[in-house]
Amino acid sequence: AGPVKCNLRRLKAGFQHVDRVTSFGGIVAGEAPLEPPKRQRLEAEEVHVAVDDSGEVKLDNKTFRDIAKKYRKVDGLGKKGVKRMAKSLKQRRDLRHKSMIQEADEAQLVATEIFARNDDAGGIEMDDGVRKSYNLSQKELASQVDIGTQRKLFDFNLPGGPFTVNTSTNGRYMVVGSRGGQFTVLDRHSMNPLCSEQLDEPILDTTFLHDHTLFAAAQRKYTYIYDSATGAEVHCLKDHLNSTHLEFLPRHYLLVSGSETGEIRYRDVSTGQHVAKIVTRQGPIQSMRQNPANAVMVTGHARGHVCMWTPNIKEPALKMLAHFGQVTALDVTSDGKYLVTCGSDSKWKVYDLRKPSEELQRCSFSGRAPTSMDISFGDADLAFGFGSSVSVFRGSDVFRSGKAPSTYLKNSYNGQQVSSVRFVPYEDLLLVGTSAGFNSMLVPGAGYTQFDSYVANPYETTKQRRETQVRSLLEKLQPDMIALDANFIGRVQAPKKKKVTKPLSDSEESEAEEESFAAKHKMRGKSKAGKRQQRMNKMRGEAERKRRSRRAGESKVDVEEKSLESARAEHGALARFYVNKSD
Repeated sequence: AGPVKCNLRRLKAGFQHVDRVTSFGGIVAGEAPLEPPKRQRLEAEEVHVAVDDSGEVKLDNKTFRDIAKKYRKVDGLGKKGVKRMAKSLKQRRDLRHKSMIQEADEAQLVATEIFARNDDAGGIEMDDGVRKSYNLSQKELASQVDIGTQRKLFDFNLPGGPFTVNTSTNGRYMVVGSRGGQFTVLDRHSMNPLCSEQLDEPILDTTFLHDHTLFAAAQRKYTYIYDSATGAEVHCLKDHLNSTHLEFLPRHYLLVSGSETGEIRYRDVSTGQHVAKIVTRQGPIQSMRQNPANAVMVTGHARGHVCMWTPNIKEPALKMLAHFGQVTALDVTSDGKYLVTCGSDSKWKVYDLRKPSEELQRCSFSGRAPTSMDISFGDADLAFGFGSSVSVFRGSDVFRSGKAPSTYLKNSYNGQQVSSVRFVPYEDLLLVGTSAGFNSMLVPGAGYTQFDSYVANPYETTKQRRETQVRSLLEKLQPDMIALDANFIGRVQAPKKKKVTKPLSDSEESEAEEESFAAKHKMRGKSKAGKRQQRMNKMRGEAERKRRSRRAGESKVDVEEKSLESARAEHGALARFYVNKSD
């Protein structure tokens, strides 16, 4: 440690008036906020003390003699006192130095947290105001990103298309299925395939289950569940016939399939039990997605209707006419507030599910109908695949502004047809499946910035994955808790109000009885006009007899009450005996 610079009087006083202590290369300077009175003021003097690493204080004898001779009025300090005060000064210096380091670390943590929780996920900012962002090619974007992101860009040209792509919940793994019967599971961080198999049946759709270890594939007739590590068949779901769309509800452990016959089936993969089967009566299911907020299934049909389904109700919880044609693709935002639909009329529309009767946005593509679409995990971007092109729009322009949104990015695949698009949850990547393979597309700002390892962790270990699976099984929700309004849980049901009905008059009662006489159709000539009139007269006669008998009983009761009141007025408490005697 270096020398210590201080005032001798303050050194003796134990630094009771020290305002601040600042460290600069081992030299500590102490300053008092208020000067002492003039009669007690002492000239500032430098005391050179050497403090080694072990804390021992070494004072030059010559320096101490000079100071003691100059300040003879200061008594009781001595050489030991100076050493003691110097050692105390070193301890104060170390303590203040540690506190400064701790404050700097806390400030750095706060700044890092603020930066990590920034709602703005970023994007592309053009230097010149002439060129637009959608004119940028993928090569130009790749040259401006870091090496780690460049390694995650890939392009596979394979036969047997078209291909469908899907990702796991944490976005690390992806599963690819083709109409040629090939499925592949890839680890995107290392780009190593976990399994790859060739089947004899076309694969129409794929989805991961609770984690990347199992995935389901909708094939020509049945739906199968495979092991991601070996590619071996684990289960064959024979009741999920002719499935074309698959979805998995992670909070309920339900595998949902939509078929070309218009049926929706729910199966609990944790117990293997069949939960529900819903016949939509809307024709083949053209598109199907889940609402992440309430686990309600949203389906699009050939007549332009969009329906929302729950496993508890056989009828749609909500039905709306979205397009004047086939609904080719749809998706719901992560907060469950907005619905985006695409139709064969080359239009895509945005609906606010809190008021689904009104359109929030309506846009169109030039003569081409979107075949697939996806919304990023944080609702930052929307991707549409139509023809041989992919267009990306900013979520802030679509959901939060009243003006028509402009294209953010575009990419063309010459000679190929786009069949599937899917965003990677926590990265600025878009997976694209085409008729000739599958690849990745760079979309700056699409990744979700608020990373929460409790929900999904792309870097989880095997132990963490198992703990997450056990916790999710313990927290599994029941299928009957799925509802369009998920906030009904925990509410107190208000008591029903009793309806107050006033007695009807004779004319109103006769009119109500006549309206209730509905003529039923009968066979063997009993439905002729004469027979029907006879039955009506018979029912009217029976109703009239019942009404007269009821009135006679009421009049008899009234006569008895009047006689009892008159006798009570005359005889008092013994009135009932006189009434019975008179009867």
